[in-house]
Amino acid sequence: EICLLDESVTIELQNNPLKEPYQTWYSRGTSVMFEELPPKLHAYGPKCVCKGEHLLKSFKMKGVDFMIQAKDYNGRNRLTGGDSFEVAILPMEDQAVTVDSFVKDNKDGTYIVYYNCPKSGLYKLQISSEGL
Repeated sequence: EICLLDESVTIELQNNPLKEPYQTWYSRGTSVMFEELPPKLHAYGPKCVCKGEHLLKSFKMKGVDFMIQAKDYNGRNRLTGGDSFEVAILPMEDQAVTVDSFVKDNKDGTYIVYYNCPKSGLYKLQISSEGL
């Protein structure tokens, strides 16, 4: 067979499209890349932890907060934000009471949950990330 090259075809090679830090990890080998990558992935709800004085107690009609530290599947701290957390603060006694909460993304793997209990009593805290 005879194959002729078409001179009208131009091939352009581009640089690696990966941005830092992924480009550096890739250049050091795929094993390094896969070791470094998990903290950059989404949070894994069952491994995340909550901290703060107002996690266990609050005050009637006073806005308080606590922190969520997002963790990956391997339990390592997340280094970036963008995770989705659903927070529900449910009264144990008076079901007519509603508690509003707001989750602030600090863009570093931590999130601050602000809430205000309108009434004294016992509450149950439910937090999930993408349904987990």
